[in-house]
Amino acid sequence: MANAHELARGHKRLRALIEFA
Repeated sequence: MANAHELARGHKRLRALIEFA
């Protein structure tokens, strides 16, 4: 299981990518 911090970071990055798309 990935760290909560890493998961949150990835989620934030993914959200930014989706919003940018």
